[in-house]
Amino acid sequence: MRKKVIVAATFAWMLVALPLATAAGTVQESSTMLTLPGMAEVDGSSISLTATTSRAAITVRTGDLVPGNVYTLWAFTFSHPENCVDGCGFDDAAERPGETGFNVSHVAGHVTGASGNVNFGGSIAVENAQGAEYHVVVAEHGALDPANMPAAIKTPAMGVQIGFLGVPG
Repeated sequence: MRKKVIVAATFAWMLVALPLATAAGTVQESSTMLTLPGMAEVDGSSISLTATTSRAAITVRTGDLVPGNVYTLWAFTFSHPENCVDGCGFDDAAERPGETGFNVSHVAGHVTGASGNVNFGGSIAVENAQGAEYHVVVAEHGALDPANMPAAIKTPAMGVQIGFLGVPG
C-alpha cells in the first residue's frame, strides 16, 4: 500500500499549474515548492522562472531536506499546453507527448549541507518557452556516496518536492 501512495505522490506533480505574468521579451514568474506527498508549502522556498523564446532559466531555493543527501532538480515541460485535456497532467505526458510537447529535462543537482537547504539553478532549451507549462520537481537520491558521483546528480529518482509554473495557452 505504501508503494502505491508513493507512486501516486510522484505523479502528483502533474496535477495543476499556476499562470505566469508576461514581460516585454521575457516571461517571469515565481512560486513556492510543495511537499510530496501532502502538497504542503515548504516554508521559505521559492521558484523563479525567466523564459525567452527558446530557453528557460529556473532557480529554486528550498529546505526541509535531509542534510548530506543528494538531490536533483527536474523540469517537466509542456510546450503546447493548449493541447492538454483539463490542464496538463500525467495523462497528457503518457498519451499525448507529441501533441503537448512534453519533455523532461535535468536542471541541476546538489548535495545538501548541514542546514538541509539547497539552491538550484540552471537553464534548459524549451520549444515555445514563453508559452510552456512547467512542473519543477526536486528528487532525492539518498546519502552521498562519492563512488556514485557525478552520476548520482544526473539520474531520475523519487520526487520529494514540486513547484508549478505555467503560461496560459
